[in-house]
Amino acid sequence: MVVELPEEFPRQVRGSVRLIILPLQEFRMAVGVRFLLRPRAQVVLLLLVGALFASCSTDPVEGELDQSGITVARYNEAYQGQIAVLDYNGPVIYALASDGEDSPLPPGLSFDEAGRVTGTPTYVGTWDFEVLASGMEGVLDIEETVSLTVTAQYVEDVGIGYEHDQVNNMTDEFDLMSDIWLRVSGGGVEGVQAWTMNPGLYLPGPDGVADGGYGDDVRIGDISFSELDVEFYDWEATGPVEASPDTGHPSAHNPEDDPPVVESDGTFRSGADGGRAHIRLSHPDYEGVVERRVLLVPPDWCPLGVDAVGGGGGPSETRYCE
Repeated sequence: MVVELPEEFPRQVRGSVRLIILPLQEFRMAVGVRFLLRPRAQVVLLLLVGALFASCSTDPVEGELDQSGITVARYNEAYQGQIAVLDYNGPVIYALASDGEDSPLPPGLSFDEAGRVTGTPTYVGTWDFEVLASGMEGVLDIEETVSLTVTAQYVEDVGIGYEHDQVNNMTDEFDLMSDIWLRVSGGGVEGVQAWTMNPGLYLPGPDGVADGGYGDDVRIGDISFSELDVEFYDWEATGPVEASPDTGHPSAHNPEDDPPVVESDGTFRSGADGGRAHIRLSHPDYEGVVERRVLLVPPDWCPLGVDAVGGGGGPSETRYCE
C-alpha cells in the first residue's frame, strides 16, 4: 500500500517519501532483524526517518519559469508583471542576468528579487532579457529568456515616421531634409550612395503637427522596416544633361537604365541614374501614412546646396536640387 505525503513537504521529498505497510515477516527478511513478537503479529511501519535521509541524496530536478504574469505593457501607463517558477512554492531569488550596466528592461520599468516587473514604460517596442531563478530547494537554478512588449496602439495621435539622419549635400537651411536624398553611384562624394531608414513611432511635438518624424516630432518607440507596408513608385530618371564648363559643374550625365532600389531592411541604394521617385509608408496597426520624395543627385552636382545651373538651392528644371 502506497500513500503520498501531504503538500507541506517539499516537492522532491513528496516524490520519494512514501508510507509503506509491510507484514512483520517480510520486514524481518528485508532488514535481517529478529523481533521478539508473535510470528503472526502485523505492524505498521512508517519509514519516515529513512525516507528523509534518502531525500537528502535525491538529485535536484529541473524547473521552468512561469511567464504568464508578464503581459503586454501600455505606453506611459503603470505596469506590474510577475515571474514565478512552475509547480514550486518554496523560496526563490530572481535576478536579471545582464552583462552590462544598462538595464535590459524597457525604459521606466524595474525588476526585483521577488520576480516583479514594475513601473511606467516610456518607450515602445519588444525587449528580450535573461532571468535567473536560484536558491530553490531541490530545484536546479533556472535561466530563461523573457520577452516583454510595450504597445502604443491605444495612444491618440501616435503615428509612424523615421529618423531624419542622412548625411548628404543638403542642410536644414533649405528645409529639404524631409525628403530622402542619395548620390548616384559612380564617383564623387563617397558614403552617400546608400542610406538605411530607422523607422519608429512618433507623437506630434509642441507645434501639434505630426510630420513622420520630421521637425519637432517626438519619437516614442521603435519598429522594424519589415513591419511597414511599402510602396515605391513613380520613378522618373532625369534626361541627358550637358556639362557646364563655366562653373565646373555639372558634368555631363546620361541615363543608363539603372534606377535606385529599396531593400528589405530599409536600405535605399542608388544606381547610376539620377532622378526622383516617391515612397509611401504605412503600418497595419497604426493610422496615418508617410509619403516622401526620393531624390537621386549625380555625384559632383549641387556641392553644398548649389543647384545644377549654378543658382542657390532652390527649384531647378534639372530636378536634381529641388
